[in-house]
Amino acid sequence: MAEKTIQRILRKRRIISKITSQEVKQFLGCSMLMGVIGYPRIRFFWKKGLAVSSVADTMPRDRFFLLRSNLCCQLDDDISDDDRKSQRLWKVAPFVEMVRKGCLGLERSNCFCVDEQVIPFSGRCPMKQYIPNKPNPVGLKNFVLAGKDGLIYDFAIYKGKETFPDFGLGISGNSVLKLVETVPACSTLYCDRWFSSVSFMDELMKKGIFGTGTLMKNRMPKEANFTNDKDLLKKSRGTSEQRLQQDSRLACTKWVDKKPIVMLSAAFVAEPEDKGKIWCKKDKTFLYVPRPSVPKAERVGLSATVTPKFVAARSYTTLPQETGQTPVRNNRDQRWDSERQQLNSAESRNNG
Repeated sequence: MAEKTIQRILRKRRIISKITSQEVKQFLGCSMLMGVIGYPRIRFFWKKGLAVSSVADTMPRDRFFLLRSNLCCQLDDDISDDDRKSQRLWKVAPFVEMVRKGCLGLERSNCFCVDEQVIPFSGRCPMKQYIPNKPNPVGLKNFVLAGKDGLIYDFAIYKGKETFPDFGLGISGNSVLKLVETVPACSTLYCDRWFSSVSFMDELMKKGIFGTGTLMKNRMPKEANFTNDKDLLKKSRGTSEQRLQQDSRLACTKWVDKKPIVMLSAAFVAEPEDKGKIWCKKDKTFLYVPRPSVPKAERVGLSATVTPKFVAARSYTTLPQETGQTPVRNNRDQRWDSERQQLNSAESRNNG
């Protein structure tokens, strides 16, 4: 990347800039730290009174912006027109593959979780999507395989229908079956209701992987024949029902929390039950109600993707004054509006 960046600066600015691989690593490290801290403007990391020593002492501000505007993984002349059409992420493909290779090399346990996240991006890109109910809804969709320690073991950025092989399970099932190719047998996999289905769980069991996840109502097995939601809500919270497949390979459990939840699992059944702590809005107090082992296990398993989604949600977005583009606004930017105004007022008084 350092050599490609030097060539790009030479072509754009007609100057020779000495950039080393160590400097590129420092730039990437500073960028990740900025995303976690969450200043609304990059320049604040070097501003007096707000400077972060881990960033300001590592790289001068102007040097950071030079790398930021010219960092290059692949030059336009290095790839043919046919490869550009087949590789929609060709500009960053070497970097993405390098990161993925590092993820694949991490030490793993036998407990995994799959989910989708949004990589915030406000620039021009044909794969950019709007996904509601996400902290940053505009960006690139990324399917993630994570472990119970919160580390990402594999990922796949969605590039269209050709992203995953067709296993006959739609995008949700196809994405997971592609990601679990590196998952060892006798592992446990957790997912949410967008991925779960009976046919999907059957395919996982063929690979020796035991899946657990919530289930949409329209995907429930016909033979389940649960009590309808209206009658179930008349009973106390914590009530549960369970149905097993004829071959007893899958257990379908319906449990009343705030509302009835259906879960499908090849690894857990309803027993043994414990006591779950839930909030009662009517009495404004916590209650302890019976809870099957399935929702408890699923809650712990899905918490694996909290850390990667948190980092992605806090990924840095700049303001229009710095990029000339409309940024992806989030709540962090709004919280800083008043503080920016106070800072500007203080600077005006000092200059006056």
